[in-house]
Amino acid sequence: MVLQLRSGLATHNNEQQREFLDDIIRWMYLQVDLNDTLQTYLYRYIEPPKDNISTYLQLAQSVLHNDRRFNKMSFTLRSDDALLHGNLPSVYATLPTKVIRCGKPVIDAPLWFTPKISPEFRRFVQLQPRHLYVNLMKRHGSEGPGTQALEHLEKEISEFSVITLDKNSDFYQQRGLDPQKKQASDLFKMKFLENMTREKGNYYWSENLDRNDWTKELAHILDEVHVRHFSSKEELDVEERLDFIELTYVAIIDRLLERLRPASMNISCRHGMDRGPSLLVLWLLQKGQLDDQALAALLLTPPLIIHNRSSHAHRISRFVSASKRML
Repeated sequence: MVLQLRSGLATHNNEQQREFLDDIIRWMYLQVDLNDTLQTYLYRYIEPPKDNISTYLQLAQSVLHNDRRFNKMSFTLRSDDALLHGNLPSVYATLPTKVIRCGKPVIDAPLWFTPKISPEFRRFVQLQPRHLYVNLMKRHGSEGPGTQALEHLEKEISEFSVITLDKNSDFYQQRGLDPQKKQASDLFKMKFLENMTREKGNYYWSENLDRNDWTKELAHILDEVHVRHFSSKEELDVEERLDFIELTYVAIIDRLLERLRPASMNISCRHGMDRGPSLLVLWLLQKGQLDDQALAALLLTPPLIIHNRSSHAHRISRFVSASKRML
């Protein structure tokens, strides 16, 4: 089906065929709701949450990790092409912005070819009044070319805005620091802002944002998070700094929606299994969009279906910690 769709996009001969293909693409990204299906799948293997969702998530991750039915894929794909390999997009919420999940819409195959945006996603953002893409892939290393393809797309399509948030670096993980040692809050915020605004660093901000104005906005967001979630504490321990980063990302997405007013948006990593859900679900939780059963399914089910494995434990524990502080 995907190959036929792409062939049609490349060779459409008349207006009727173009409208037909456009309708398929709009439906595929904006109307397919798999939330109930994800719950049905997950709760075939584990009991649904009943009491403390935080305790449940970590216990459920452990149970699924030890379930021999989920022992990873038994083969390796020669290419990286999310939709072609069955990583299907779906709608998670309507706020009224349509919030969708998807794997990266970049085709990497084989290694010596330059990654390119999948034809169906390119056409989708061309059809949208405005779309915001929150990218959680790395800007360097093996994921760098895919990220660069996404960041370049907004140069071609003005209605498309992309930002890249760091979910991997030593700063994000607060590695190499004494876990017992606290850090002055003002120093941490200064380092955080430096990381977010460094040229060719781990973050990228859409060209649809004024750079100087947005830098001031980021500083303001850091101060707001400090007051709201940490009562302006003068020092922060490692766990608090980790939560601070997650909650800042949530606040950044809120501010971007206010500024850019997209008709649709996605928060995506490479496959939409770990990094993506950990931020997407935290943001939806803040919006009051999820009950416990839906929350657990959106977090835990994607890696089971996509790569036949459990979620990464450290992503779940970080989500749990930030959600407790947020709520």
